[in-house]
Order: sequence, then structure tokens, then C-alpha cells
Amino acid sequence: MDEGRFFTVTNEAGERLACWLHEADKEKHITLVLHGFPGDAKGGSLERAETLKQNGVNACRFEYRGCGDSEGESTECTIETAFDDARLVLAILKDRGYENISLVGSSFGGAVALKLALEEDVETMVLCAPAPDLTHPDEWAQHTTLEEWKDKGFFEIPDMDDPENSFKVSFQYYLDAKENILFEPARDIKVRTLILHGDQDDVVPLKDSQKLAENMPHALLIVLEGADHKLEVDGSRSESMRIMREWFQQE
Repeated sequence: MDEGRFFTVTNEAGERLACWLHEADKEKHITLVLHGFPGDAKGGSLERAETLKQNGVNACRFEYRGCGDSEGESTECTIETAFDDARLVLAILKDRGYENISLVGSSFGGAVALKLALEEDVETMVLCAPAPDLTHPDEWAQHTTLEEWKDKGFFEIPDMDDPENSFKVSFQYYLDAKENILFEPARDIKVRTLILHGDQDDVVPLKDSQKLAENMPHALLIVLEGADHKLEVDGSRSESMRIMREWFQQE
């Protein structure tokens, strides 16, 4: 699978962020692909970016500070810092001549996409098992208690794609999440949005996407039977990729 053209941008903390451009044509449209946390822009993000490219859609994926090949510590990554990093990458893409922006966000990246759609001019958006409430106990209760998290300042969680690796999640992550519960703000998002969620997701409750879709005036929710949090059915994302392709073809 083509990994795209690598480049970096430097955020306000002086950290270089790893980015990859998957260029399908020279048109001025591009889709920013936002990964989950803990995680990186390999795996599902790479597959989505390449699927878009193969179907004539320019795509860019990048990794938040403290994630993957980007500089920084994982404790620095919160919804606020990820949002700042994403806005920076978007600004760089606009400087390069891209004018028409779309978003694809997975899990935590879905929350970042929602924040971007409230601030940026976005043409369309696809949310894959989005997490509009990152304070939900399902996000952390199997790893720590709220009291232990606050006292220690962080907890450790294994990387879903690489169990040998672990991330430290700071208590600031929780504090920032409390200020960014996105169900109500999403009412102001007028962007045409596709929400994909598996009925076997044991990380983000399906009811969160159902509530989100009810609040968003131009959202379509598709529930994938047998799909987990990665939108995989029997280890394959082929169905979610097919639906995403068709969505962008219609757009």
C-alpha cells in the first residue's frame, strides 16, 4: 500500500508533526484524515487515505503530537492540542493551494473533526465510530479510577494496533474532554455528515452516534452489523470502505 508523500509541519510547541499526502489529482479539494487516540495514522487511517486516493480524492493524514512518528509525549495529546495540530495542518494545506476541505475522523479523531467543522469551512465529513464524549467511563474505567488518574496525573493504555506499545494519558486529557462534550455543539454543524458505527463496538457506545445523528441536521447514521470499534467485520474494513467510497462519489 502506498504510504503517500511524507512531510512535516512544526506546531506552536516546536514539535514536528508527521504528515503524508496521498495525491490523486491536481484539483483543489482534499480530505484530512484524523486518527484515534491512543493510536497513529497507520492502519485504518492509511487504508482510508489510500481508498480515497484510488477513487480520485486527494487525502492527507497526520499524527498528533506525541503519537506515531510525530514529536512530543503522549501525555501532551488532548482534544484541545489535537485540534490545534489539525488546524495547523489545514492551514498548511490551504497555503499549498487546497481550498475545498473534507474530513474523515475515527473515534477520538471524530471528536476532533466535529470541533473543526464548528470552526472551519468544511464541505463534507465522515465520522467512523466517533467519540463525542471523551469523558465517558468506557474510555478509561478499565484502566484506572478517576481518583487514581487525578492523583497520579496519568494512566497507561496499550496501543490497540500494537499491544507491545503503551501510551500515557494525562489527566489534562480528561479536563479538556469535560470542556468538549460535543452533542449539543453539533446542532450547529450544517455539514453533510456520514456517521458509521458498528453494533459490536465495545469502546464507544453506539447510542453516542445515535444521539449525535439526532442532533446534527444533515447527518446520516449507518450501523454496520457485526462491526467492532475499528469498523472491522471478521478482521476486514471492506464494507465501511465501500460505504465511504460511495459517499464521496455522491458528494
